[in-house]
Amino acid sequence: MALDALDRLAPKALSMPCTCSAEPTTWKHQNVYVARPIGERIRWENHTLWTYECSDCEGRSTIFWVAFRSKVNDTLLRAATRGGPIDATKGGTIENVIQWPRWTVLVPKRVEKAFRDKIVLLQHGIHCLKDGYGIGAAAYLRRLVEDEARAIVELVRDAAVQDGDAEAARNAEEALEQDSAAQRLEIAAKRVPASLLVDGRNPLEVLYGNLSGPLHSETEAEAVAVAVAVATMLIGTLMFLFENLKQRVDEKKTFADTMRSASQRLADAKRHDKVSKQ
Repeated sequence: MALDALDRLAPKALSMPCTCSAEPTTWKHQNVYVARPIGERIRWENHTLWTYECSDCEGRSTIFWVAFRSKVNDTLLRAATRGGPIDATKGGTIENVIQWPRWTVLVPKRVEKAFRDKIVLLQHGIHCLKDGYGIGAAAYLRRLVEDEARAIVELVRDAAVQDGDAEAARNAEEALEQDSAAQRLEIAAKRVPASLLVDGRNPLEVLYGNLSGPLHSETEAEAVAVAVAVATMLIGTLMFLFENLKQRVDEKKTFADTMRSASQRLADAKRHDKVSKQ
């Protein structure tokens, strides 16, 4: 198939996420490249690369390796392609073989900052869940909870201190002295500040309860259902803790620091004024 014919099948614009915006942005088609043959068995004349660039930042681009697979003979396929994308799909299928940079889940900046290099575990977990791989999603998310158990308990401790819940704060400190993630979460879940409860549900109990235990049941369908439920609860709880709760904790800390600094400046000004009048 002629390369320019494949190029005409490329959408002029796509709506996709970009790191420059919280909402999907418009990506415009740039040009087309020839995929160089690396094997004898693939019909490379029916393969091409489409490049798209984000119109908002103009600094991020994505390349799609596209294959057109024929259902009919070449003569009919070329005729269909000249008619445009709708007619072309009657003669074959257009497949996105691979995308680079590969598609990934965009998560809130606050969550990304909290998890640092471990954010890929959350992204892989969400990606697996969306693609129907519940057991894989649960495995990634359990690993994330284990790795970030200390940060989770520290966040709960900070919330307890801000809420004036001394017992919950002491309980969190005791949990932080434990060696394993499971022990930390088990102890910390025994007492959390009331502000963490959502409809009476303790988020740390959700994390601890889904951190261990078999995912495989009697049947494959049951195993998948269990894994999907576990992954969904872990994602929801982690997002609540590291987006909603952490935002509240951070904002309270910022407000307290601002008030403390302003009060100190006011006290210094009054002291300086008093000294100057003597």
